[in-house]
Amino acid sequence: MTTVALAAGIAVLGLDVNPLAAVVAVVWIGVTHAVIDRRWPVARWMAFARQAGFAQHGGAAQVDQTAHLTALAIAGLS
Repeated sequence: MTTVALAAGIAVLGLDVNPLAAVVAVVWIGVTHAVIDRRWPVARWMAFARQAGFAQHGGAAQVDQTAHLTALAIAGLS
């Protein structure tokens, strides 16, 4: 679905997009989303950062969303 939306946006807006960069960005988004949503990377990160209390009070959801936004920002830079 992301690929279709990206292709439609490129066509409608008439953008000159490097196809390889677009493919890399879409793959990056898919892979990072799959890893982040497994939950264990967020749990391990919070344990490493000694934030177990924050995690128990809803902090894991905030860290999860921050990780997603960071991955999207990195994809946008490609």
